Amino acid sequence: MSAFSNLLATWFRGELVGTDAFGNRYYRERRPGVRAGTLMREKRWVRYKGPIEGSKTPPLWNAWLHHSLEEAPS
Repeated sequence: MSAFSNLLATWFRGELVGTDAFGNRYYRERRPGVRAGTLMREKRWVRYKGPIEGSKTPPLWNAWLHHSLEEAPS
């Protein structure tokens, strides 16, 4: 997915959940999808400030992104 299409998807489908000390912004899908009558997990993603560098994701936010935590870190 290109950077522009990622930005559009974030504007139209994303809900800002929070930011971290690095300035990265964390989002979740506004309306989680439904497939064949079963609820799907909500999609979660990060928009990095500056270069994309996964090591700049703090441990609690990483756990939230991978659905290990239900509630986003504060």
